Amino acid sequence: MLPLIRTPACNHGRLPSLTTLRHQSPGSQSCAWQHRPLGSQGSLSSLVSQWLPLAACSTVGLLAERRRSAKASLSIRQNGAVQVKASTAGGSTTVSKRKTWARLFTKEDKGRVHAILGLTCLAHIITRYVLLVCGIPDMGFTGDVLSLLCIALHILLGMSSFRFRVPKRRSKDGTQIWQEYRAHNLIFTLRALSGMLCAWAEARYNIERLWFVRLFALYAGMFAADAVTKSYALPKTTLQGAMSPTMRAFLASFQFIGAASLLFSNGFWQNFHYVVAVQLTAFFLTLRRRRMISPAQVVSLYAALILVPQPFLFLEQFKFQDMAIPFWGTIAFLLRVPLGMNKYVLWTGTIASMWFWNQPLLLSGAGAGHRVWL
Repeated sequence: MLPLIRTPACNHGRLPSLTTLRHQSPGSQSCAWQHRPLGSQGSLSSLVSQWLPLAACSTVGLLAERRRSAKASLSIRQNGAVQVKASTAGGSTTVSKRKTWARLFTKEDKGRVHAILGLTCLAHIITRYVLLVCGIPDMGFTGDVLSLLCIALHILLGMSSFRFRVPKRRSKDGTQIWQEYRAHNLIFTLRALSGMLCAWAEARYNIERLWFVRLFALYAGMFAADAVTKSYALPKTTLQGAMSPTMRAFLASFQFIGAASLLFSNGFWQNFHYVVAVQLTAFFLTLRRRRMISPAQVVSLYAALILVPQPFLFLEQFKFQDMAIPFWGTIAFLLRVPLGMNKYVLWTGTIASMWFWNQPLLLSGAGAGHRVWL
C-alpha cells in the first residue's frame, strides 16, 4: 500500500496565488488538506508539484510569524529606552567629559607641549595671586633663577600657540581666537614681560632702573602690532563688536593704564597682572572656539580679569602716595580714544613732557619726582 501525503486544496483544487498565501496561515480553511496517493501521478515531477504548494504556504506563515516577533521586540526596546538611559546616566556623563577633554586637547598639539605649558602657567598664576592676597611683596618675585624660569614659561606658552590652525578671519561675535589676535596676543605678552625682565635684571644685578629698555619695548610693541594689523587688513580687530561700545571703551582704558605701568612702575607684579589678562583672555577665546563657553561668558571673564585686581593695583599706589600710573594712563586714553590722537604722537609727547617736567618719574618710576596725589 502506497503512503499518503497531504497537499493543499486551495481555490477548488487550484494552487493558491502568492497574494493569497501571503495573507493566509497554514491552518486556515483555504489550506484544507486532502489525501492523495504518493504514486498517483507516477513521476518525480508530480511529486514536486504536490510538495511545492505546501512548502510555499509554510514559508509564508513562518515569515509572518517572524515579523510579529520583530515588532514585539522593537516595542519592548522602545519601552525600555528610558530605563536604559537612566541606568547609564553615569556612563553618559563620563562620555561627555571625555568629549570635552577631546575638544580641548587636539592632535595638533603633538606631545601635549602647549597643554603642559598652559597648565603649568595656570598653576603659576594661581600661586602668585595667592601670595598677593597673603601680602607677600611683589607676589614673591625676586631676582633669583626661579623667577626667571617662571617668566620664561609664559614666553614659551605664547610661542607654542602658533602650532595650532586657527581661522584667518575674525568671527562675527568676535569671541573666538583668530590669527591676527594670536599675533597681537604674543606681542602684548612680550611687551609686559619685558618690564618684568627689566625688574629681574635690576634686582639680580643691583643696577639702576632700565627705563630706556621699557621705552624700547613700548615702541617695539606698537610697531609690531601695526605691522600685524596691516598684514591681515581686517575691518575689526581685538574684541571689537563682542561688547557694547561703552563697555569696550571702559575696559580699554585699563589697557592704557597698563602701558603707563610699563613706563613708570617698579617691580614685577603690576606688569605680571597684564600678562595674566592677555594670556587668559586668549585661553577664554580658545574655549569659545571649542564651544565650551558662550560669547557672554567670554566678555564676563575678560571684564573680571581686568577689574578684579584693580583694588590691589590702587593699594600699591597708596603705598607710594603717587597715582601717576592711573592718572597718566587715563590721560592717554582720553587723548587717544575720544579725541583720536595718533598713538605715536601721544606717547612721544607724554615721554617728552616727563623728560622736561618730571624726569625722576621717567628715570626712577612711581613715587619719585612730582607726585599725583590727593
